Amino acid sequence: MERKSTKQTTFTVMNIKQAIKIAGLTVIVITFATSESFAERLIKPYKEKHYAEPTDDAAIVYFVRPSALGYAVRLWAFVDDTPVGLNLGAQYTFTTVDPGKHLFWAYAENTSALEMEVEVGKTYYLKQIPNMGLMYARVKLVIVSEDAGKKAIKKSKYTELTESGEKRGQEIVEMKYEIAVKWAEKRMEK
Repeated sequence: MERKSTKQTTFTVMNIKQAIKIAGLTVIVITFATSESFAERLIKPYKEKHYAEPTDDAAIVYFVRPSALGYAVRLWAFVDDTPVGLNLGAQYTFTTVDPGKHLFWAYAENTSALEMEVEVGKTYYLKQIPNMGLMYARVKLVIVSEDAGKKAIKKSKYTELTESGEKRGQEIVEMKYEIAVKWAEKRMEK
């Protein structure tokens, strides 16, 4: 019976390890290439800052994510059943809101929501805080002061949803809106 030399066995094992690495990298590249973020752009980032002023019949609400932690992780922003934006690291978006009580919520691996009464002529700032999750980053949505909100905007870039982003946002609303409502109710009980 003929035995393989140690060199031949080592060489074969090295080839198998390289093949596994190449296969793994190929899977990663294919997954990334076919993923939503690669296949279509959901947001349009701007280099220049964009601001809005409240009007006599509406308020302005900013969703700010000043942290670059988990930069590529998507933190969605919604008012009631309407997608407002999607923030990656160090980004912000805003929307006009009619006066009254509204559900403001963010979505990542989880849903974080709060109800807030908004008044005409006022500006509100909501901060999206990313945290480590099981498979994906989690998000916590909190109200911040005007000073903290403006400071966060200075460190961030403005974005707005593209048509594809609005479509994906509506899909999330259809899947997660009821969860956001329940989350806000639990938060109000505390």
